[in-house]
Amino acid sequence: MESGKWVCDRCRWEKVCPLEEKLQNALLDIEDLRRKNKKMEGQLRVVAAGSEVGRCDKVQGHHESEKCLVLGDSVIRSVGAEHSNMVVECFPGIRTDELHIVVVN
Repeated sequence: MESGKWVCDRCRWEKVCPLEEKLQNALLDIEDLRRKNKKMEGQLRVVAAGSEVGRCDKVQGHHESEKCLVLGDSVIRSVGAEHSNMVVECFPGIRTDELHIVVVN
């Protein structure tokens, strides 16, 4: 290449064709990732919907003999005050990773 212009068709062929091929491969990779993301978003919606349904079922079921432990930050302070079978432990300012340590230990 001489000052921004192709010297011959062969030079163009040797430089442009590999770049066009790389671009095409990159576009195929992007499309593949989009399909995978869409599939994962669908799976996430199913899991989230299932966990919400499960949560609702468990909250609606009222079993006096069972205890429910609720852990969280100050937002949950008054949760379950009206239910004798709920134990609420409040950790003001706690983060989820710190709460995990509390639960595991």
